[in-house]
Amino acid sequence: MRGMADAPAPATAPRPHGPVSAYAGELAALVGQLDPGAGWFAVFTAHDPEGLRECLEGREVPPWDVVASLLEDLERRRGAGAARQAAERLRPLHGAAVAAHDAGAGGVPVLRERLAALAGELETARARVRELEAYGGSVDAHWAREYVVRVEARCVELRERMGALESAAVPGAPRGHGAPSGPQERERPPERERAQERPHERTSEPEPPPEPRREPGPLESLPAAPPLAPPPAPAPPRTKRARRGGSRFAGAPEADDGTDAPRPIVPPGAPSPDLAPRDGTHPGSAASEAVPLPRGARFAGAVHEPAERTAAPSPEELAAARAAAADATARLSRLRNEGSGGAAHALLCEAAYWRPLRFAVLVGELQRCGLTADAGLLLWEAAALPAGPFAAAAAALSGLGHGEEAGRMLRQGVSRPPHELAEAALALHRTGCTREAIWLLAAVIRARTPAGAAQVARAEPPVLVGLVLQAARALSREQCLRVADALRNAEVPGVPEAL
Repeated sequence: MRGMADAPAPATAPRPHGPVSAYAGELAALVGQLDPGAGWFAVFTAHDPEGLRECLEGREVPPWDVVASLLEDLERRRGAGAARQAAERLRPLHGAAVAAHDAGAGGVPVLRERLAALAGELETARARVRELEAYGGSVDAHWAREYVVRVEARCVELRERMGALESAAVPGAPRGHGAPSGPQERERPPERERAQERPHERTSEPEPPPEPRREPGPLESLPAAPPLAPPPAPAPPRTKRARRGGSRFAGAPEADDGTDAPRPIVPPGAPSPDLAPRDGTHPGSAASEAVPLPRGARFAGAVHEPAERTAAPSPEELAAARAAAADATARLSRLRNEGSGGAAHALLCEAAYWRPLRFAVLVGELQRCGLTADAGLLLWEAAALPAGPFAAAAAALSGLGHGEEAGRMLRQGVSRPPHELAEAALALHRTGCTREAIWLLAAVIRARTPAGAAQVARAEPPVLVGLVLQAARALSREQCLRVADALRNAEVPGVPEAL
C-alpha cells in the first residue's frame, strides 16, 4: 500500500458510495476543523498529499492510527469533548468502511501481503531502535519506538480485518467488525484440538496438518516491550530495498545516509513532550511515574498488594522441561531439514499448549539453537491461547528472564474481546506479574481507543482501573488523561480526581 491508506485505488476508479463514502465525508469534516500547518495533519499533508486526498475522496481507507492522530490534533484545537464526539462518530464508520473495502479488494490474500510488507518495516524499525538506544539518542529513540508502535497497531488492525473476513466465510460464524477478532478466531487444525484435550501428555510425532488458514510468519517480527536486558548487537547489514514514502510512514521520512531505517521526527506545531513518552515511562520501564490509585474501602488493597509471584520451579521440574525442550528442538530441526514444514508447524501448534514452564523453556531453547523464526512462530501461536493459559505463558516467560518475548506475546494477544483481556490482566496481577499486566494493558491502549481500555477496566474496577491508568501513564501523561476521561464517561468507578 502506498501513502496513508491500506491499498491504492486505480486513478480511474469511480468515487465509491455507501460506507466508504460516508466515512470519507466524516473524515473530511474532521480535517476541515484542523490547522493544515500544525500537528500530525501537517505531517500527513507534507509526506503524502495525494494519499490524503484519496482518503478524503473515499478512494482509499486510512488505517485507524492515522485517524487517531488526527483526533489528537482536534483535541488540541477544539478540546477533549469535540475529539471524543468525533471519535464516537468515526469509529463505527471506520469499521463499516473497512469491511466494505476489504470485501471488494482481494480479501485475505491481499491483506496477508500487506501484513508481510509491514512485518518488513517492523524489522527495520526495531533495528533502528536498537541502534539509537545503543548510541544513547534519547529523543530519537523515543520517536523510533513511537514509529514501531504505530506500525504494530497497523499489524493488529490488519489481523483483525483478516479474522473478520475469515469469520464471514464460515457459516454461522460472527460477522463483521463487531465480531470478536484476533488470534482466537482462527480455526484450530485437528491436531490442535487433540492437543487442547491433552495439552501435557502428547509425546508422539505429530501428523502433518492440513494447510493452515493463515500464514503467521509475517508477525514473527512484531516488536516486544522495550528490552529488560542490554539491547542485542545491531543486526548484520541487510540488502537495501526501496522504501515507500508517504504518510503511512509518518514520523519516518526517507533516510539520506544510505540506510532504509525510519527517521522519526516531531510533527510541526505539535507539543513533542506530550506525543513522545518520556525517559523511563515506556511499557516495561521501572521508572514510570506513580498514578494515584482508586481510593475508598471497596478499593482497599486492590492494586497496592498484588500476590507474590509464583514460586520458582524445582530443579526436577526445570530439568524435565529442558529435556522436553531439547527433544522438541531436535525434532523441529529435523523436520525443517527434511522440508516438512507442515509437520513442523503442527509441532509448534502443539507446543503452544504445553505447561507454561515447558513452553517458556522451549522458547529459550529455540533461540539458543538459532531457530529464532520458529521461536517467533511459537509465540504467535501462544498469543491465540485462551486468556488463562495466555497469561500463564507470559508469566512463565518473564519468570525465566525472557521479558522481551513475554512483551511481544502480550502485544500479539490484544486482538481479543475486552472481557478476555480483563481476564488475562487479572490473572497476571493475581500471580504477582503486575508489570506484565501493565504491559498488556499498555498494548491494549495503543491498539484500541481509550474507550476500549475503559471496556476492559469495567470487568473489575477495583483492580483494573489502577492498572489501566498505570499503563496509560507509562505511555504519556496525555494518554493517561485521555484514558481517565474515557473511564469517567463510561461511568467506571474508582477514577482518582487528580492525576
